[in-house]
Amino acid sequence: MRSRTLLASLCLSVLRLHAAAETNGSVPPPSAETPPVIRYDDGTEVRKLTPPPAPGVHPRIFLSPEDLPELRRLATSSPARKNAYEALKKTVHGTLDNPVTPEGKVLALIAAGKMPSDAQFAAASDLSHHLALASIDAQVADDGERGKLLGKVLSAEAGYLLRTWHRAKDPVGLHNGWDSYLCLAYDFLAPWMGEDQRTPVRKFIAKMMDGIDIFTHDWPAHMRMWNWAGLHVYQGWGSLAIEGEEGWNPKLWNQAKEVARDFCTYNIHPSGALTEDLTYFSLGFQGSGLVMMADAKRGGGNVWAEKSNVGRLKYHLVNQLHPWGGEFMSHADGAGSGFYSTWTILKYMYPTDPMIDWAWRQRVGEDYGNGGPNNDRGTREWLMVLFNTEHLPKAVPPSEMKLPTTYFCPVRSYLVARSGWDTNALKLDFEAKTDYPVVGHNHADANNFTLSALGREWATEVGYHAAAGHLHNNV
Repeated sequence: MRSRTLLASLCLSVLRLHAAAETNGSVPPPSAETPPVIRYDDGTEVRKLTPPPAPGVHPRIFLSPEDLPELRRLATSSPARKNAYEALKKTVHGTLDNPVTPEGKVLALIAAGKMPSDAQFAAASDLSHHLALASIDAQVADDGERGKLLGKVLSAEAGYLLRTWHRAKDPVGLHNGWDSYLCLAYDFLAPWMGEDQRTPVRKFIAKMMDGIDIFTHDWPAHMRMWNWAGLHVYQGWGSLAIEGEEGWNPKLWNQAKEVARDFCTYNIHPSGALTEDLTYFSLGFQGSGLVMMADAKRGGGNVWAEKSNVGRLKYHLVNQLHPWGGEFMSHADGAGSGFYSTWTILKYMYPTDPMIDWAWRQRVGEDYGNGGPNNDRGTREWLMVLFNTEHLPKAVPPSEMKLPTTYFCPVRSYLVARSGWDTNALKLDFEAKTDYPVVGHNHADANNFTLSALGREWATEVGYHAAAGHLHNNV
């Protein structure tokens, strides 16, 4: 009890000393050759994406046909992607190309000119997933014959689904029966499919779209800060697989953009601080980040731009790092370092930013191999191949960024104060939590603090579902 009292006194002393400090500082720009970017007046640089092609031309959701040569080069040679690409091929080889698996049996039958039975399609419950992975592999390998075979399989699967698929009862409105993998597979396989093969796929995607809305589409904007609101927008980007074609309705896409923008506005405060903290923000951003990436491709990239909340997220990320690096100190259920997919999206969209680069290095490692929690495995296995971005040639540690030693969010009343940016520095995290009550993973932890110094934690955060007040260092 005495040690906790001393720590609380230290916590309050540092809070009084630093509460008025600025939240940002100047960061030296990188000097290396970089991807094409849009540069804003405040120095923010956002990746410049190619516009989508004309309706009926693919790929189009996240990439365009002119992006394919660079995808092929990077997936096979970039240290940020080539291991992920090899892992993707291994997964495809072990499942879709394995005639023992249900998915492999379907592929083998169609390759032999035979049509699988409805029972065989039903048994191949992961077929769309592996077709999506295989479609990326076919595009990277530029293998037209393989692409034509996969297109036949996808078309046959869509025909089966048109006959048998029924939307499950969904009183919450999450629409988890939506098949994003089928949409992704179509986007990469369509160039090798004839019109007769494309038609059942388009019809099935249109059937999935019919009569549904994006989760939280009718909620107040500020309530969409919740991670589930941010996550469950994938129907929007999936619908872009048939953008402008017969059967497409822009309603889902428009709703998804609105919800994703609100998630990125209200889950992230103007200081860059997160309401649900890193892990649960990253869960929601897997969905909203992809929608906002697709929106930027279509000319709507304001969420990434100068002075946006997403644009200032980097200050929160760097300040949450432990002094010794490698780990982040987040509070409540958001404790942890977040899901890989979110880091891939952030680094891809801010490829030249030294602060994002430093936080990205700490999260994924110098070899890009620190996968972390497996909750996002199904997303990251293809995101890493399409979008993983190399570290800047020279790392810029926080000690060289001229950042203040104090970071403060007045909305959350969240303070990070440290004695310096060296690895043995003392670092205090304290929050009065004035942004609650809101929807999300709340804990009874107002006036909670954590403390680290000399290479270790001294007052820590228990984390997920440890919500009771006595489990925290509350003042």
